[in-house]
Amino acid sequence: MTTTPTAPPITTQAPTQVPFQAYWAAPTSTDTVLTLQGRAYHLRMQAEMDSTKRLIVSDKITPKPEDKAQGYDGSFTITLADSLNRQVFQRRFRKADFFQRVGEEVVVPSGVAAPTLVGYSAPLGGLMFTLGFAVPDTDWGSEVLVLLDLKGNVLHLSDGNDYGGGADCTPAFSDDRRAFLTTSEILRAQQRPMPLARSHAELRGAFLLNDTLVVTLYQLGNRQQVRTPEGHLEEQFSMSKQQQTAPNAFVRHVYNGQLVSQFRYNGYYEEMGYIVPRYYLSSVQTLYLLDDRKGLYLVSSRAAAPLIIPFAAMPKFRSPQLSTEVRFEQQGAVKHYAFYVDTLAPSRIRYQLLFGG
Repeated sequence: MTTTPTAPPITTQAPTQVPFQAYWAAPTSTDTVLTLQGRAYHLRMQAEMDSTKRLIVSDKITPKPEDKAQGYDGSFTITLADSLNRQVFQRRFRKADFFQRVGEEVVVPSGVAAPTLVGYSAPLGGLMFTLGFAVPDTDWGSEVLVLLDLKGNVLHLSDGNDYGGGADCTPAFSDDRRAFLTTSEILRAQQRPMPLARSHAELRGAFLLNDTLVVTLYQLGNRQQVRTPEGHLEEQFSMSKQQQTAPNAFVRHVYNGQLVSQFRYNGYYEEMGYIVPRYYLSSVQTLYLLDDRKGLYLVSSRAAAPLIIPFAAMPKFRSPQLSTEVRFEQQGAVKHYAFYVDTLAPSRIRYQLLFGG
């Protein structure tokens, strides 16, 4: 009689159990008094982590259990009260409200800090706040901008600064408060936001020239996967010959998007994020852009096209400084300069090389 061999028992391996480890931050709170539509109000901004609610990055973001970021949930509370301490509104957010805007892999492990008030705009209809998120012990993170009306409703979410990277663009209101520049768009009163993104290009800087004009600078090209000599795939930014010389700086009208002027500018450089060396002289509404291989680009709201002044056309500074001159310093990619601009003739400039020559 023959016997059938017994099959070995089937064993299953339990899924990898990763100990829960998360960053903890103490609660924070800030208070301020502000005037809205002629009335005094009290604004309180709070943030607090919740140790009873654990968060783990979802499988769609990070499939491997050992690579999943972990963190505690947290809440952000904004409370507006009138001068008699009667609550006007209270708005509470949780971390999950910002997964899509900032990224789950950043928000989940981040601590929490009280929102920061940027300011109030009656034309835009509300209060602007920033909330920041970052992976602990790294410079990987970013801010989100939240516009609330005076009932606490969310009017808009947008992109704030990136920590350790991104374009040279500081979110700010225009002087008349009818527009607000973010790192991805311009919010405009009674209009849809104006996006800053361009096809086949990445934003390197954006600045409001005045209430109606914006300057945007781009690196033209595309990111591609390139195999290194060692056989590794590496993402690199590549430009065609045409893109290396085509205009990459644009002056546009904020409200109708009309192109006012365009030019080629190569003076930006990268450190922790991109830097566009510049100085804005408000008295003449002129932006001075430094390219330390060429000279200064003068972008004026009063001129149809930018004026380029080479170093060879600028006298070197000799003391004393004139009473009509404004002095400012700028660090280029290699050299550091001081410039002396005559406010009576904004294109009359003297310069001084401070170091790097």
